[in-house]
Amino acid sequence: MSERYRCSLNSDRPVPSWRNVKKFMSLFAARQQQMLQNHPQLAAWARWHRRLVELDKINYEANGAPPGAIATIEQLMGWKPRKQLVRTDKMSCKRRRSSCAVGKLVDEQLGKLTAGKPVGNAHRYTRWVATNLTQRRWLPLACQVPLWADKTRTWADMIVYDVGAECFVLIELKTGYDYDYDTVREPFDENVQELQRTARNEHHLQLGWMHSIMLRTGHPLPLRSVVLRVSSKNGVAKPMPLQSLVALVYQLKFDDLPARALLDANQPADFEDESDASSLSESETELSSDSEVVVVTVVGKRKPVANSPPTSKRRRSHVHSPGQ
Repeated sequence: MSERYRCSLNSDRPVPSWRNVKKFMSLFAARQQQMLQNHPQLAAWARWHRRLVELDKINYEANGAPPGAIATIEQLMGWKPRKQLVRTDKMSCKRRRSSCAVGKLVDEQLGKLTAGKPVGNAHRYTRWVATNLTQRRWLPLACQVPLWADKTRTWADMIVYDVGAECFVLIELKTGYDYDYDTVREPFDENVQELQRTARNEHHLQLGWMHSIMLRTGHPLPLRSVVLRVSSKNGVAKPMPLQSLVALVYQLKFDDLPARALLDANQPADFEDESDASSLSESETELSSDSEVVVVTVVGKRKPVANSPPTSKRRRSHVHSPGQ
């Protein structure tokens, strides 16, 4: 499988150069002030993000480092603690070719690209994901966004703005998992038919937890959530929208969510849509395969982006998995 195929969409849209990819990834950071002035939806997002970062500092000073989302999800679903599955997980990790170290490296490098900072020798997964986002016109806004709820702290891998669909997208990025993605990791429970403990369901439960927190903290709408997988065997897979059953679990758990917020926001969508519809209100991001300049059209005026550094509860009763 060629490098160009691993990161590209199944379309006739040309694969942009790495130089153009880096410019697109840092576009929001480089032109943030201008975009916030011209586009209310991005300005609302920036206010939400700034408030979340401030709350994270306050919560951390008051509570220290609380449990992460996985521990909370295990309690929610009645699963065994992950430490009891360590031996099995280590054997499975070798087969499915997943690595926490690689995942952390890719997260860090994507964060640097989004902030307009130099990356140096980017990991192939970083290049593939960044190129894929550029082709989709998913404009990165922030990486590793801190989220708190019910004394649980986690981080959203990436939040982007889908230029074609005119909506925000929460991305849970997963590296590896070539095999055993749907293998049950605990003894099979015949009373639980759809939410057995598999890697796929764990990822969607993490995604749903983060999406729920973002809705509860007033993230601008529309907001979609996807799991995005990248591996050496399959390249960048098609984004997977949040599973409807997982959305229902969290819709029932949090009574302060807007009615059907998760269910309505994550209906299956055609993520391969190559629509040329404009977005960002009256602006459009463009990426030319023949030029090394990323162009932003703002209110009918086209200006090249300079290659410069960026500017600086109430809870319902405990929800068990189906059948429990």
